Amino acid sequence: MTNRFLILFSGFALHILLPLSVNAQSDEKMAEVFEWRFEMEAPDAGFEAMPEASGWEEPATGSKVICMAAPVPYSQMEEDLMAIASEEGQTVLEKSAVEIGGVKGLLILLEFAPVAGEDAEVVYSLMFARPFQDVSLVLNAQYPKSEHDRLYAKMFTAFGTVRKK
Repeated sequence: MTNRFLILFSGFALHILLPLSVNAQSDEKMAEVFEWRFEMEAPDAGFEAMPEASGWEEPATGSKVICMAAPVPYSQMEEDLMAIASEEGQTVLEKSAVEIGGVKGLLILLEFAPVAGEDAEVVYSLMFARPFQDVSLVLNAQYPKSEHDRLYAKMFTAFGTVRKK
């Protein structure tokens, strides 16, 4: 599930963010923003720091939470994320404006069906996009649907602890 998460999240993030960022910022600003690193509290004691990303993973369940900055103004990010709709293999379960740790943003909960022929369970992706300086901050958690009751609130809480390194 580790590689699947990185593929799903990277593909989703690039699909949404890359076309926007080309017009939003200069090449230098884009490169700088993509290099920013963040810290956040672990959602649960079973999570370990991810050395290759600003985030945490729980090896026992394959759950992960990461944070990245996108060189896109938040108003544009919010508009584009509000347009996300369910499509084959992905269902939008929730999309709402929320406040986490005093910061307003957009929370989206997606359900991903297993890839055809793959012996895996349904995966949830919880995303929180929020303004950060003159760009957008995107926090994403992914976990098996069976862990939703245990992890949803913990991931939500972890999103509120993010700070730039």
